[in-house]
Amino acid sequence: MKKLRLKFGYSNSKGYFVGYKVTMVLEKNTRTPVSILIHPGAPNDSKIFDEVLKELKRRGLIKTKDLIYFDRGYFSYENYKIGINKYKIIPVIFPKEIFKINKFKDQMSYSLMIYKNKKEINDNKKLTKHLQKLLLIKLENWKDYKPIRGIIEDFFKAAKGAFGLGKFHSFTDKSMYKNIYLCLLLTAIVVQTGFKTKTQLQQLAEGKIEFQPPKKKNNKQ
Repeated sequence: MKKLRLKFGYSNSKGYFVGYKVTMVLEKNTRTPVSILIHPGAPNDSKIFDEVLKELKRRGLIKTKDLIYFDRGYFSYENYKIGINKYKIIPVIFPKEIFKINKFKDQMSYSLMIYKNKKEINDNKKLTKHLQKLLLIKLENWKDYKPIRGIIEDFFKAAKGAFGLGKFHSFTDKSMYKNIYLCLLLTAIVVQTGFKTKTQLQQLAEGKIEFQPPKKKNNKQ
């Protein structure tokens, strides 16, 4: 296991397993995967938050004021601060029950890097406050954005149901990565051909590749 970098992981649905964790960033309008990260075992989402954003920035996929949604697994006050101060984005991490508005405001301090360039201090402070204000509005109404989260879940369900993601049996990193990338590529291609609504994605997850549109009601006239 050490030689192959294999590690134990745990999930509520699978229990203990030996395998990998797949993290995917999906563009919500086109349902296109723009970033895929693979980790041995099952590291906590909140621990890889910075790594996810770092990869997006490295590839030039995010810019200032971009809106990025994250599941509750990424929740932490520190991650809200990292998203705003370090990457200048609006990180809408769905809050857990322990989320407190006052604590959020107390935690959202300026980064020391904001004072690096004296000429831009005021502009950077204004931008940081603006991002904090926008984020707080989103967090206060986070339930309104649950359908976006549902899109991501439906995409993964389709990848699992139609193309077997999560049930690969490989014994090397190379073969496992190949299977994962191929599975997500096939899912994306099929979704791009027209499986974009929730109903269509659910049918795809059930293995119904040939989508059957609903029958039209007979018009008596």
